[in-house]
Amino acid sequence: MTVQTKYSPNYWAVRKRIQRLPKQFPEYLSAVVKRDIVEINKLFHDGIKFDKLNLEPLKDSTIFSKMNKNYTKPKSPLYGAGDDEKPKSYSSMMNIKKLKKAWKLAPSRRKHHESDLSLKQLFQIHENGATIKKETKKGLKLIKIPSRPALLLAYKKWLRQRRRSKKETSREVHKVLSQYIKTGKQKYLDILQKFDKESIQ
Repeated sequence: MTVQTKYSPNYWAVRKRIQRLPKQFPEYLSAVVKRDIVEINKLFHDGIKFDKLNLEPLKDSTIFSKMNKNYTKPKSPLYGAGDDEKPKSYSSMMNIKKLKKAWKLAPSRRKHHESDLSLKQLFQIHENGATIKKETKKGLKLIKIPSRPALLLAYKKWLRQRRRSKKETSREVHKVLSQYIKTGKQKYLDILQKFDKESIQ
């Protein structure tokens, strides 16, 4: 016995409207992604500069060394010369790139202002932690660099902020979106587009 399901014309209309939604907001979706990346990059930079990411504190010897170099924030992990050496400093390393269908936040390949390593290499070391082998007059010395995942922590902070802001508007958006999907009326689409433009400013 074969069972056939007969869908109403409204079912197919609703389905098409759902499928068309991403195509109706291409500029908005791109702008939202760019806005989010800019926000994450700012949390990364400011979190390092103002020591707001709860990164593992520096050793006293490291702080003393930075004080001797007249760094403005010698106690802030990863900051170093900071804005005085951007874009070659750690806190200013991130590049925002436009791809074909997306935006990308990635560490720069530039050489760090006072290291033989690139910013990208330093990023891998500090985000994940590392043990470096160094030859000294007394033999091999192991230097342990603790993980200070500034980008990961900035991203988690951004997620928390987004969740709080979305709670205030999500019900309204869902209500309007549901009405558009059910009826296909342009007025609901106009409301969504207006809301979207306001949300990315």
